[in-house]
Amino acid sequence: PSARRLTLEAKAASALNHPNIVTVYEVIRHEDTVVMAMELIEGHSLRALLQTRLDAHRMAEIGMQMAQALSAAHAAGILHCDIKPENILLRPDGYVKILDFGLAHNTARESAVYSPDVLQGTLRYMSPEQARGEPLTGATDIFSFGLTLYELAAGRHPFWAESPFDTLHTILSDARPAPPSSFNAKIPAALDAVILRMLEKHPAARPDAAQIVRELAEIRQAAARKPERSWYGMIAAALLLCFLVLGYFVWRGSARRSSSEFADLRIQPLTAQAGWEGDPAISPDGQSVAFTWSERLDSPKEIYVKRIGGDEPVKLTNSPSGDIGTPVWSPDGTRIAFARHFPSSGAIYSIPISSIPGSGGEQKIVDVAQVDLSAAIDWSPDGTELAFTDAAPNVNRRVIYLYNLRTGAKRQLTFPQDGLWGDWDPKFSPNGTTIAFKRVSGFWADDIYLVSTTGSGLRRITFDQRGIWGHAWTADGKSLIVSGQRSGTVFSIWRYAIADPARPERIAQGEIDAITPTAGRHTRRLAWVNQLWDFNIYRAPASGGGTPSRLIASTARDQDMVLSRSGRIAFISDRSGTREIWIANNDGSRQVQVTNFNGPPLARPEWSGDGRRLAFEARLNGKISVVAIDCDPVELHCGRPQRLVTGMPAEAPGWSSDGKFIYFASDRDGHFQIWRQAVSGGRPVQITHQGGYLSRESPDGKWLYFTGAQKAGLWRIPTAASARTPAAAELVIGTPYNVQTDGWDLSGGQIVFIDRPSESRPAAIRAYNLATRKVRLIRMLNDVFLDRGDIGVAISPDERSILYTQLDRSGANVIVAESLH
Repeated sequence: PSARRLTLEAKAASALNHPNIVTVYEVIRHEDTVVMAMELIEGHSLRALLQTRLDAHRMAEIGMQMAQALSAAHAAGILHCDIKPENILLRPDGYVKILDFGLAHNTARESAVYSPDVLQGTLRYMSPEQARGEPLTGATDIFSFGLTLYELAAGRHPFWAESPFDTLHTILSDARPAPPSSFNAKIPAALDAVILRMLEKHPAARPDAAQIVRELAEIRQAAARKPERSWYGMIAAALLLCFLVLGYFVWRGSARRSSSEFADLRIQPLTAQAGWEGDPAISPDGQSVAFTWSERLDSPKEIYVKRIGGDEPVKLTNSPSGDIGTPVWSPDGTRIAFARHFPSSGAIYSIPISSIPGSGGEQKIVDVAQVDLSAAIDWSPDGTELAFTDAAPNVNRRVIYLYNLRTGAKRQLTFPQDGLWGDWDPKFSPNGTTIAFKRVSGFWADDIYLVSTTGSGLRRITFDQRGIWGHAWTADGKSLIVSGQRSGTVFSIWRYAIADPARPERIAQGEIDAITPTAGRHTRRLAWVNQLWDFNIYRAPASGGGTPSRLIASTARDQDMVLSRSGRIAFISDRSGTREIWIANNDGSRQVQVTNFNGPPLARPEWSGDGRRLAFEARLNGKISVVAIDCDPVELHCGRPQRLVTGMPAEAPGWSSDGKFIYFASDRDGHFQIWRQAVSGGRPVQITHQGGYLSRESPDGKWLYFTGAQKAGLWRIPTAASARTPAAAELVIGTPYNVQTDGWDLSGGQIVFIDRPSESRPAAIRAYNLATRKVRLIRMLNDVFLDRGDIGVAISPDERSILYTQLDRSGANVIVAESLH
């Protein structure tokens, strides 16, 4: 329960980005303890001020900051539910910070109702409706806020009694408190009135937080104008007022849902069609969206244009051969540019929006050495240049180029240093003087940079080294809209203010990925793609008969399952917002999350032979490594992650049969080979020399079976020879079967594998008998099949059943968001 409360507090506080609310950075697991990391706040709670008899100016100043914080929380649908002096900190510089959102409720996701049998909160600071277990609103926080302000003004609780329960009884009665000024002569009548209205017994009679901000601002202003204040005091008050006003407007520019541009968004899908939509681009006039679409993920994509609120999309391209990339509008709105990739070449083309598909209206603009269809291109605002990603000369890195449409000159703009993957997705600022791009240091280890179109003034905007899947400038050039994994492994839409990028605003987040955002250059419209992958884990008889049953499922991605010899299941799921390791009983019950990496992608878990250790690959700061956790043999609990391999990239782990060695794949020399290292440490030894990737040692320890990243089929080598000298690999499963590289499992007597589809037959799950060398069919896989490690298979220790991953729901839709202001 304490861990759940801590996680609830972290989610509630991190959803609010406000200067008067404590900032929560992350939730981590340290050994057996869940830990929340938040900003360090110097100062003391308001409890220390309760006997100081503050004047009206100081009272109004503190109250206004509290009201601003609650106004932001209530606007986001979050109720604090435990406002009291101990939860309000005052810094030495006068800044107020509200903390402890452990009892918070999100009114958009849950019913904010308390059970009358279980009181949650602090008895002396509960509202009447909270104590009675009635539905809660923002007025509940206002009552508790009023109690705190009264106590700060009067030096005593308005409904004081000897015990907390007696105090609560008085709150529930018809008792009316005396005005705070009767205990503190410094309190003006206007402040008396505000506080007493906050303490009205009926919720509808209380003012909301925004109204309190306005009234306290007037009280503070009136107090600052009193003639008895010294000139120094008046100057100090004026300066403080200036700083507070400045701080208010800074907050307005950075708080969640606080910018005028995106304060209130109306969000709707662009079309109602099925299939895969992607790569939206809003036209310069903001009235149309160009996007790619294919009926199936493995079908060729075409570019379509749809008028917002208009009729059906209009097909623009015809691609009998060659894949197509991200579209971008010309500044005058008459043409669309995009990249095409052919088997041995690539180029950027443009096409008139009035073109008829297949009419030959495409024009080649410039050849591209290595076309990456996932990389965005952009057209300069004056229409004279194109920005795109291509391979750097003589090195294995991607860089940004500018191509002059008038002169035909191509100029390299960025020069990433050694060790980086390179630069992707250039986007011109609205004034055309700056390029925003993504610099990639490893797998889903990205950050946004800015550079002048002259190549000078490189500036880093983000410092997360998390996955970024598209970005766009806002129309005013003051912010960037970014799809990123900042708060987990699910992609969300964020706004980064260029002037203050350290405090991003979350615009959209859900249980599915929100990717490839785009913004209108002259409008407040945004568009992005909501992409759904719903993988679930099924069990089926290994004999090939019977009906499969869904064993582990959620609305998110549950995949990469493995079975221990005792039957426990380990799998990867992003149901918590990040890809984490979960374990469950053999029947799928008691599913428990056992890692809390909160961001770095995890993949390919593998149990040791005794079922006490679980190895998997994790990309830490973009660098891939093999990590292991020790797990209790009885309880569903695992310990602290420990890195097994250091000093070189390592992935696709596999255990030796005795659990003393770990096998892994590494491409440190440019090609994937299989290596082996003692679990206790020591120097890794290269095992394969002709390529290898995923490996499994036979239960008797005599053979190492493996597949290769570029090596077709499933092979084996003797373990005794492999450690001393290179051994010739023996092909175990080859043509006509096509073994998926990471879609197979080895038991005592057979290999169960996914047979990749061919032109003559669909994908299937098959079994290879090690003794007879015969292959038999277990199940056909007739649905859309993807070779991305998502469709895995595992066999039970008794070889009677198999587990496999099935894609139950998938699709991608363009979402259009428009400000209502």
